[in-house]
Amino acid sequence: MYAISEHSVKGKIALINSSAMHHYKSFTNGLIELDNYPDINVDGENYILGECRDCFYYSAYKGDSVKSDILIYGAEKEKANGYWAVKIIDGEVKETWASNYPLKKEQLTEKQISLNPLETILTSLKIYKPQFIGYYKE
Repeated sequence: MYAISEHSVKGKIALINSSAMHHYKSFTNGLIELDNYPDINVDGENYILGECRDCFYYSAYKGDSVKSDILIYGAEKEKANGYWAVKIIDGEVKETWASNYPLKKEQLTEKQISLNPLETILTSLKIYKPQFIGYYKE
C-alpha cells in the first residue's frame, strides 16, 4: 500500500513540476513578453505572481513588481484553474513555480514538499491534501 501511495504522490509532484516548466517556457519563448507591460518592473530581482487558465490566459497580481492586476496573455480573463510565480533577474526569467492554489512569495523555494509514510498513504486515499508547489529552473 505504501509503495503504491508513494508512486502516486511522486506522480503528482512530477505533474505539478511539468506545469512549472510549461510556465517557464511561456515566459521565455516569446509567448509572454513582460517588457511590453510598463506597469511590470523587470529590473533587478523581482517575483511576479499570478493565475492562469490552462495556459490560455495569464493574469499577474498587483505586488512589489506589478502596479495593478493585469492580463498579460489571452483575450479576456477566465476562471483560474492554476497559479504561477516567476523570479526575474534583470529582465530574464530564472525560475518558475506552479500550484493549484494562490501562491505567496514566502513559499517560493526550490525545496519540494516531503511527506512521511502516513501522509503519503492518506494522500493516496484522498483523506489528506498536501499543497504541492511545482518548481522549474533551467
